[in-house]
Amino acid sequence: MVAKALWFRPKKTVNLLNKKQTKVDKTQFQNSLLIMLLMMALLACGLDGTTEKGLPGTNNKELNNELSLDTFSKLPREINGCACYFSNDSIAFKKGLFIFVNDFNQASFVMINGNLKKFTHTGIDEMDGTHTITQYKNDSLLISLKVKGEWPSNYESILKTGAIELTQINGQTITKTFYGKCGCDLGENTNSWRIKDFWRGIDTTNLINCTVFNHYSQSVLYLPDRFYDMKNLKTIIMDTQTKLVFLSPKIKNFKKLETLIIQKSNIKSLPKEIGELRNLKTLTIAWGGQLTEIPKEIGQLENLEHLDLWRNNLTTLPIEIKKLKKLKTLLLGENLFSPAERDRIKKLLPNCKIQFDY
Repeated sequence: MVAKALWFRPKKTVNLLNKKQTKVDKTQFQNSLLIMLLMMALLACGLDGTTEKGLPGTNNKELNNELSLDTFSKLPREINGCACYFSNDSIAFKKGLFIFVNDFNQASFVMINGNLKKFTHTGIDEMDGTHTITQYKNDSLLISLKVKGEWPSNYESILKTGAIELTQINGQTITKTFYGKCGCDLGENTNSWRIKDFWRGIDTTNLINCTVFNHYSQSVLYLPDRFYDMKNLKTIIMDTQTKLVFLSPKIKNFKKLETLIIQKSNIKSLPKEIGELRNLKTLTIAWGGQLTEIPKEIGQLENLEHLDLWRNNLTTLPIEIKKLKKLKTLLLGENLFSPAERDRIKKLLPNCKIQFDY
């Protein structure tokens, strides 16, 4: 009996172990199955590229963020010449802080959540003579621009006010009122930010020729220090209307300059340092009607061959012009020279062709 009891005890123990192991295996299987089902559910949600708030082909991170229409000051390269510039208010506009810019409906830009976004023009509805609604879009955003335009008396620019409505494809929308202008000449108050764009991208170290003929020049009141750092320049041409009122004494930096042409400016006098441009062959300060005097240092321009001072307010020239031995042509029409002064100038430059009239 003892032997029989000993035989059954180990068998009973083995059965208990098997039951316990079976229970553990069953629990592990259930846990594994649950994990597998959860993974399949997550994968199924992402198969079509959507989430609860997302849409196919869009940046869900961007869509989940609150829309923010921010200001920016650095203008894109596409904004060149006549354009529209809108700000939160007139103060921001004067500072050059914008919420919307466009190149007369060709390319438009806004700063959204800190990133500059480009939009294309899709349509315009003219409500009446002064009110329009213009639409723009990119891959995931829509803009509706409700504008009221007012023509000023000089017709150089249009005052614009209204509201900009920005809408995401998921329906989120923000609206802001704006103040701004469209045109080519936006006035003296905008010079501080226009001048930055005017010289943007110029290589100031190796540039030899600088020709300025674009809409930005119409707002230029002065030339920045960066301009006078271009010491290798041989040619400077500003052959379009500007509001330029003076040249800095730093013009003496242009030791290699051979041609200086500035037309249709508001310059009233020239700095005496212009006499240090000893390589200058052509000098034109014309068609501005503002120049009233010429410094005596002009006599130091020993290589000058052509001098054009047409249409200014000059009544006399300094006696030092007689030192310009290489001068071939002198244009002085539409000034205020008396007959006696004309004769005096001719005697000072007997070998130069001088034109007082057409």
